[in-house]
Amino acid sequence: MKADSKGMRALRAFAIQVSLARIASVSAKNDEDRQLLAFRIGKLTPRFLPIYACAYNANPLAVRGAERDPCFYYDSAMVEYSTGLFDLAMVALPVEDAKNLINSVTGSVVNPINIIEVLDSLLAIGKDAIKYGRVVGALYRDTVELEVQLWLSTPEIDFRSPPYRVTRDDVARLEEIYLRRNDDFPAWLAEIELLRGRGLEPVPHPKFFMELSKLMSYVCGLITKEPDALKQCVTALPLPEPNVVFHALRRSGNAMRLAPGQRIVGPSRPIQVEQEKKQQVDTASADLIRPFWRANRAAVEKWLTDNGIAASVTKFLQEPGQENNRQRMIQELGIQPGQTSTSPPATTSPAPASSADLIRLFWRANRAAVEKWLTDNGIAASVTKFLQEPGQENNRQRMIQELGIQPGQTSTSPPATTSPAPASSADLIRSFWRANDTNRAKVQKWLNDKGITSSVTNFLLQPTEEDNRQKMIKELDIK
Repeated sequence: MKADSKGMRALRAFAIQVSLARIASVSAKNDEDRQLLAFRIGKLTPRFLPIYACAYNANPLAVRGAERDPCFYYDSAMVEYSTGLFDLAMVALPVEDAKNLINSVTGSVVNPINIIEVLDSLLAIGKDAIKYGRVVGALYRDTVELEVQLWLSTPEIDFRSPPYRVTRDDVARLEEIYLRRNDDFPAWLAEIELLRGRGLEPVPHPKFFMELSKLMSYVCGLITKEPDALKQCVTALPLPEPNVVFHALRRSGNAMRLAPGQRIVGPSRPIQVEQEKKQQVDTASADLIRPFWRANRAAVEKWLTDNGIAASVTKFLQEPGQENNRQRMIQELGIQPGQTSTSPPATTSPAPASSADLIRLFWRANRAAVEKWLTDNGIAASVTKFLQEPGQENNRQRMIQELGIQPGQTSTSPPATTSPAPASSADLIRSFWRANDTNRAKVQKWLNDKGITSSVTNFLLQPTEEDNRQKMIKELDIK
């Protein structure tokens, strides 16, 4: 699997770590060797976490303003990880294959091991082994099939500009081959080579990291049953989503809690682990809802059911991730301090509808129009998730504007008296940028000249860039 981007290099490396563990789990090793292997895995996975976070531009350095800066130290972090990966391979591989790895890798005590050399050498060993039906061949075959799935999942999450964007049409032939379910290995490789020959590259979806980490946890149980070794083996597993790694690494420096009984401990100091059942939450909204719920259980439970929230009321009030939904409940049920009745005070004016409320009402009558807008704008989230995520607020405002959604409107036809809303700065630039390659180059050059490192998409979405968007419109004479 060729790997150019940080995400691809990270996924490729972790996939090989998992494959090495799987190979070792079925090899003829004594209990002592298996326990050693489990400890090696447990020491290696925490080294992968900064690489994993950096692969998704979640810089784990605790520097204000640099949270989304690319990790300039990514390659040096990879060197540290590759050394551990090499050590794991020496324990996991059969003796003959381990010798071949030593002969093919030029790293030494003096010269750090090159991660590309390690990965390429391991894949070469696997590719050679597949000819003879040896178990090490799984190292290569599994990696290739993973890349096939990467290509097929890329179109729904690829927001790069043409000609680099991978579309559903680009991977249609590969999908057709893969869906035959006859494991046509040569055909997979040939089609992938054609895609790469056109300058395309897949985008690694975070779900693949999480699938691999679940598999790693399972394999640890096959390697050893000794309690201490098994506990060490599953350190840092399963992997959480990248933003969780990012926040945990920044908060602790080098230690984090992922699940009950599972802990990542770094080389410096221990930290106090958060207890999942006692996470700090903003209790203001929960405190408002709780007395209202005690007097109006049916109203609260109906609201949860209508909004597709399966959690119990108690859990709903405790979970930090439900804060936006709690705020919506307070707004939609008109809950006020001390209120224990579903009828709001006579003097209370209804709260203005939020962007999500406006769209939700419109969507229930015009599902096709809303879903088409999401598709046209490259937003892969479901409508429900789109309405819940705080990070989608700018897109919700754009949808309201572009579809002409108004309070109480349930038709795609706007009222006759409604005039089109004036285009926002982001809309003006977006239309200009999409028009042709010349305009794309102008926009990109302007960003580069101004020292703005974010992508065009992020630049158009960020509220803090409004002044710069106005400058761009003026300086590029965008109409």
